[in-house]
Amino acid sequence: MRQNRWIQEPLVGEGEDVVPFPACPRLEVTYLTDPEVLAEVLPPPLTAPPEPRVHVRFTNIEENGHVHEHICTTSMQASRAKASRSSKSWVT
Repeated sequence: MRQNRWIQEPLVGEGEDVVPFPACPRLEVTYLTDPEVLAEVLPPPLTAPPEPRVHVRFTNIEENGHVHEHICTTSMQASRAKASRSSKSWVT
């Protein structure tokens, strides 16, 4: 079976058999956005809440001390109307 190289248990001990858990430096930013602008890009049945937040995360995946890849994820807060209630969720 193939081993996932990013998701693994940290190993404890010493010597060449120990693989250090990879460091993942990241920058996370959350900010408020214009509900009207967000409403224009959301598909139905999602709607923009009164104060929608956007969450952006930039992550560097490092391997052997070198940056292997850069990852950016963006999610936006949205509401979904149901029959008698509404719920907030994050859209990625």
